[in-house]
Parts: sequence; C-alpha cells; structure tokens
Amino acid sequence: MSVAGGTGEDYSTCTSFAAVSRPTTRGFARVWQGVTDVFQRSMDACLLSTTWQFRYVSARSLSATRERTARFVPQGFAPDLLRSLRRECTPAPRRVARIALAP
Repeated sequence: MSVAGGTGEDYSTCTSFAAVSRPTTRGFARVWQGVTDVFQRSMDACLLSTTWQFRYVSARSLSATRERTARFVPQGFAPDLLRSLRRECTPAPRRVARIALAP
C-alpha cells in the first residue's frame, strides 16, 4: 500500500509513504513501513528522484534497494544561484538493505 503527497512550486517535493505486508492465515501482517519514493524539483534546474524497490528474499528476509538519480538542467539564473543549485543536485550511491522479518 502506498500514499503520496506533494507541496511547493519553485521548490517542490512529492513524497510517498508505503507499507509492505505479507499474507498470513489471519489476513496480512505488516513487514515494513516508511518513506519510499521522493521526487524533488528546485527551480526546474535540479530534478532529484529517489526510488525504493522491495523484494522478498526468503520467508524471513526482505531486500530493499534505494536508488537516487539527479538531473541538472541549466536555466537562465544568476551564476551564484546556478552554482548553488548544481552543488545540491547530486545523486547518491545505490543502497541495498536486508530487513529481517518477524516469524
């Protein structure tokens, strides 16, 4: 299940919150919950995208992979503002985490 919300104009953010569950004999059990995908836009010059992918590895483990990409689009702003936007517009290394599941 996922819920998303966003705010802003020149500097905007859209954030998604997700809950990962697994079926049980009594319905569903929550496995993980938290912030997932985040899309940020700074003055239409810096576009940051952070996405998560979840995969069941076993009955006791979940794999969560985070990827963050950045795209800089030069705009007609003052040089010091462009430098600041470019400095903030950096991707992050791919991150994979294992999440232990309760029995």
